[in-house]
Amino acid sequence: MRKYRVTTAITKYYWADSREDAANYQDDLIQKGKLGFGNGSSTNSFFCFNALEELTEVPEDFSKTRDPHEKLRPGDWLEVGGASSTVSAIVRKVTRSRVHYLEASSMASLSVSVEQWKKWASLFPLHPCYEEKLPELIVERVIAAHRERGLLSGMSAGGDSGLILDLLHDYGYIPSDWEIENGYWAERVLEEAIDQEIQKDADISAVEISNGERDGGGVSFSSAIPTIDDFKW
Repeated sequence: MRKYRVTTAITKYYWADSREDAANYQDDLIQKGKLGFGNGSSTNSFFCFNALEELTEVPEDFSKTRDPHEKLRPGDWLEVGGASSTVSAIVRKVTRSRVHYLEASSMASLSVSVEQWKKWASLFPLHPCYEEKLPELIVERVIAAHRERGLLSGMSAGGDSGLILDLLHDYGYIPSDWEIENGYWAERVLEEAIDQEIQKDADISAVEISNGERDGGGVSFSSAIPTIDDFKW
């Protein structure tokens, strides 16, 4: 008796910078259940450059393989003088002859020739945006803004999404549609930094209270504990 193998394949066309980006993106869609396949089926990926086809756009740098020295993009940034330095050049636009960037500490919009930028990149760390790392100056500014608003202590302690996104926008960090749907990495990085700062402040307060108790300055509580009805709203 002859046996026949039947292969069920879903053919999708993707607009991507590389085969790796397209293949990894399709794998991600499968894992998230956005592409369905039956058990035992095989997946075939086809690539075409026919502009008449309906193409699905793949997020930039999905495979995280781009070399920023060879292909520079907005959001990449140059770290001048080490991690403790506040001098960071964030790429805003790249043309054939010039690199336009934002100097983070002064918020000045500047530009240099591509040749000059390459010289800088050979001397200092050049971070691609897919590295999911922000200049330390941005992290410090966001934490300071939350502290000014009293968001690092008390019952309301935590990151303010609107405030975070507004400050990121000042530096040219704007989430794509895919990042909005799946979580914006820059917002996540800042929320984690804010949580660490809140925990640090809480640890310091706990130490101060402990020292106060040892010095005889402990806090005494009344036996008449107020209820929520006792507060004037």
